[in-house]
Amino acid sequence: MAITLKDVKDKNTQGSDSLLDIILKRKERKAKLRQKGLAKSRLQRPWESSAESIEQRGHQRKSIMKPYQKGGVVELSEEEKLLHKITVRAKTLFSNLNLKDL
Repeated sequence: MAITLKDVKDKNTQGSDSLLDIILKRKERKAKLRQKGLAKSRLQRPWESSAESIEQRGHQRKSIMKPYQKGGVVELSEEEKLLHKITVRAKTLFSNLNLKDL
């Protein structure tokens, strides 16, 4: 979030704090509120998330998205999730590998 110069002047009554100190105090205050659950944490947009992720997101479980779901939610174990991530990553890394040259 942006901080305005007016906010800086209002918050900095001592006059001895630098701009960096003010910003760091503000970030610490927001982090404490987030940990207590009083402030919202930043949600990741669907286009910002990685393609390797297989976890079910909240917008997929809402009733508005139900007509577009093909099947039930499949719960995978931690080992299966890790295996899936490894295979997806390996496919992307080794997709252009030519084994005939070896």
